[in-house]
This record gives sequence, structure tokens and C-alpha cells, in this order.
Amino acid sequence: PEPGASPSTSALYAVSLSLEDLGELANEDPVEVGVRVDRAIDSLHTTIGDIRHFILGLRPGLLASSDLAEGLERLAEEVRFGSVIAVETEIDNEAAAELDDEQATQLLGLSREALSNVTRHSGATAASVSLTVDDGILLLTIEDDGVGFDPEGVSGPDHQGLTNMRDRAAALGGVL
Repeated sequence: PEPGASPSTSALYAVSLSLEDLGELANEDPVEVGVRVDRAIDSLHTTIGDIRHFILGLRPGLLASSDLAEGLERLAEEVRFGSVIAVETEIDNEAAAELDDEQATQLLGLSREALSNVTRHSGATAASVSLTVDDGILLLTIEDDGVGFDPEGVSGPDHQGLTNMRDRAAALGGVL
């Protein structure tokens, strides 16, 4: 990479290097080809996430010119546009409007992470985002029709999404 290149540029360069000799390797070691392709895909997903976080850091959150309800709709639209997943939304606009900017920002961050996990890991074709009030309790629900997972079996430095979401929920006095 060029001097002064960003971490994202370096990551992309590393992916390109890992893929350069796959044509030659395909006949010799097809298992290694599969491993490298899987690693490259994971690395690209991580880099895309890093770039998104960088861009969103430049325009802090989806709340810059909107409220929580609109921010959730925009997130759903991003997923619809960037994947094959059909995302439905059900947003209680009155409940969304009652939250302060910090609460809304935390809920948007949590939603972004959850929807990112849906697109990266679930194999889903449909998902839903709902913000409702039940017995005076605000419920943010993100569901999909994907393969599912064992939350206890997902840990390690490459799997911080659930931890981040738990932290955001706890910061609001809630639970994930």
C-alpha cells in the first residue's frame, strides 16, 4: 500500500494479495482456495463495516436531520438496497419521538449492528424492525428468517457485535 494509506486501504490490499494466486492454486489445493475465499469475504465485510463507521462518524448518526423513526426507516432501506433481504418496519412514532437524542442514537447504533449481523451471517431473505411499547416498556425487536445461532457460542475478538449491542442496551437501562 501507499505510505499513509488508511487501515481500510491496507485491508483491501491484503485481501487482493491473498486472492492473487487462486487460479494457480485451484487445481493444487481446492480446500485452501475455499479457506482463502472465506477469509477474504470476512475481511471485506469487516472493511465495509469500518468504512461505514468512518463515514457515519463524519455525519454523526442517522439523526443529523431526522428522528429515531426516520433513522430506523433509513437503516431498513439501506439493508433493502444493499442486500436481497426484504425488511419490514413497524415503528411507534409517538414512542420514538419521546426519546432524547442520546437514547435514539444508542437505539440506532444497536439496530445498525443487528441489521449488519442479519446481512452478514443469517442467510435471511426477510427481516423486520419494530419499535413498540408494551405495558409502558419500549421494545425494539429485530427479527429475521435466517439460520439462527447460539448466542453463548459467539465470542472472541472477531465477534464483538453482541457485546456492543448488550452494552448499548445496558446504557439505556435495558437488556438485549
